[in-house]
Amino acid sequence: MDSGEVGAIAAVLSALFAAFAAAASWRSAGTARRAVELAHEPHLTCQVVRHPDDGSLLLSIVNDGGGVAHGASFAVAACGKATDGVLDDGVLKAGERVIVSTTIGPLPKPEGMLRADRDDLGAMVAYRDREGFVHYRTNDGRSEDPTTGWRRKRAAFRDRLDVFRAFWPNVGIDTATRAGHHFDRV
Repeated sequence: MDSGEVGAIAAVLSALFAAFAAAASWRSAGTARRAVELAHEPHLTCQVVRHPDDGSLLLSIVNDGGGVAHGASFAVAACGKATDGVLDDGVLKAGERVIVSTTIGPLPKPEGMLRADRDDLGAMVAYRDREGFVHYRTNDGRSEDPTTGWRRKRAAFRDRLDVFRAFWPNVGIDTATRAGHHFDRV
């Protein structure tokens, strides 16, 4: 090989290396940007708790994300009763917690267990993030979120009871009697 060929090969390799480095840098910047966005996103979770005195169903809802949840609502059913509604003013800031006291119950307390899991028990929260995307989360860890990345689409805020029926088709929320509820911010 003469020096001209070596120089041409070196130029091509240099250009390929520069392109590879630019692509890696672009990907890294996108990952870092998404990590910052996620740090400012709300993340609501709900847990069903048995009231220690009367055994009624309590729903503990916590925003353990870094952003504000808007339009926060819930739906819960058990023991042939159901209730749903918007959480107070619908806004739950990062780190805030709401206890929803219901007239559902009393829930049974199996010996040696902290709470009772029932076949007809279901609880769910729904909320919008800062961009208006809707999220649904259940007490048993299931969720429905918008598609992520550049294909992310602004979905319609589906009726929470329709989503509840999809998560728990065997829980008769339509035939359940209406139960009452009230909120306590903790």
